Parts: sequence; structure tokens; C-alpha cells
Amino acid sequence: MGADYQMQNDEELMLAVGSGHAEALAELVERYHARMYAYVHRNLQGHHLSEDITQECFVRLLAAAGQYEYPRPFRPWLYTIAHNLCRSLGRSASFRLDAPLQAPDDLVGANDTEQEVMDHAQRDEVQAALDLLSPDHREVILLRFFEDMKLHDIAEVMVLPVGTVKSRLFYAVKALRERMEAHEHG
Repeated sequence: MGADYQMQNDEELMLAVGSGHAEALAELVERYHARMYAYVHRNLQGHHLSEDITQECFVRLLAAAGQYEYPRPFRPWLYTIAHNLCRSLGRSASFRLDAPLQAPDDLVGANDTEQEVMDHAQRDEVQAALDLLSPDHREVILLRFFEDMKLHDIAEVMVLPVGTVKSRLFYAVKALRERMEAHEHG
């Protein structure tokens, strides 16, 4: 394998990580850290907790590198790690999703334009509605619309048949729409 890891696809990089190439791991972290953090943060709503879980995703990726089955698609494999960590934490007695945690300091500032304030308010409204969904519905919405995953990749991450993913997505979108409408009228 060549030393130019930026030119390799994710699966080739993961194969290199399994062979002990630290530069390949650094490239995967560079490619996926921000995405993983955003995904975990939307699930858990806590900046420091999200940082910890994101870090743990990459620790587990490294620990499982020797078990990666090339050419298995890397992205769903990584999101499965994050999904399982979020799920485990959600079942933990020491963590409750209904206990709001501090978000990062990217809140509305004095110099924001009116459109930026409106966009932020809309994001908050969507996040509030997402928080009211069941964990399974929230997860399928996040993977499909926020992470732009295909149904078969979501099925792999959630360890479900594609038909079940389709059904959950249908009911999740319906529930999200109802919560958004209730928020608008209430």
C-alpha cells in the first residue's frame, strides 16, 4: 500500500489500519471525526459526553481493526460502533435522555443575521421534536436524513431487515411531523 492515504478509499484505509499503519488511522479520523461527533451529539445532546463517545468510537475502531472484513463497507461499520455506544449509554442507569445537557457554545450570538437566527431556531425546533421520538425512531431519522445513509446501510447499522427500517422510517417521519405541527400550534 502506498503512503498517500488521502487517495485511498475508506475500506483500503481500514485494511491498512489493521496492518498497523497509524497514518491510515489518522486519515480515517480526519475524514470521520466531525461526522461522528455530529451524529453522537444529535443522539445524546451533550457536548462533553459526545466528545467522549466519539473518541470511544475510534478507540473501538482501532481495537477491532484486525476483525474488519475487507471489502465490507466501512461507513456502516463505523456507524454501527457509534450506534451501539449510544444505545448502551441510553440503557445505562446513570444516563437519561430527558436530562438536558449543555450544548456546545455555538448558540445564537449578537452579530448573527436574522436568517442565521431563524435557522438556529428551526434547528432547535427540529431537535426538540427529535428528542420526543422513541430512540428507535430518532435513530432511523438521524441515519437517513442527517447522515444521508441508504436503507440497506441503516439496516446494517441497526441490525434489522430493510423492511423493518422502511416501516420505522415511515412511522418516525409521521411522528416527527406530528410533533412539529403540535409545536407550531401549541
